[in-house]
Amino acid sequence: MNAVNQGLDTLLPELLDVLDAELRRVETTLTRLDELRAAVIKRDEPALAALLNTIQTEQEQAARLDDRRDAVRRCLAEAMGCEVGAANLSRLCSLLPAEQRQIVQTRQRRLKTALAELRRQHYLTNLLLRDCARINRSLLRVLVGDEGQPGTYSPRGANAWKSRVQLMSIRA
Repeated sequence: MNAVNQGLDTLLPELLDVLDAELRRVETTLTRLDELRAAVIKRDEPALAALLNTIQTEQEQAARLDDRRDAVRRCLAEAMGCEVGAANLSRLCSLLPAEQRQIVQTRQRRLKTALAELRRQHYLTNLLLRDCARINRSLLRVLVGDEGQPGTYSPRGANAWKSRVQLMSIRA
């Protein structure tokens, strides 16, 4: 057991650093969701384009963090003497002294709270985007006409628009 604790002691700072980075990543994602909703509501296309570029840049950092987390998890699993799939924070806490256990549990609670908020905000953003898509479809049906088809093109790719329908009267 002493060798296990010694191995965990050397990995614990790295684990705490990874957990802090994960928390920052979740908080950043929450910020990006706020920015996305604001840009969609304001119909701010330049902000949406800038947001897309920012997210693409952050994806590389997220991939590196995922690799780092996986490496720490593999090392922790080895130190705990279990399979990688069975290595989790709860199991780790059962092996740690009280002071270290409290530190890890605090990080775990903060991360769980942030992830719950992320799920909620993701759901709300999804609802907003669905409403936007529904409104856009309705506007297309009004402007182009509805022939009972869900889209504006047939399965063969031919347009089903009523091209003879006047969009507005040009008479004064």
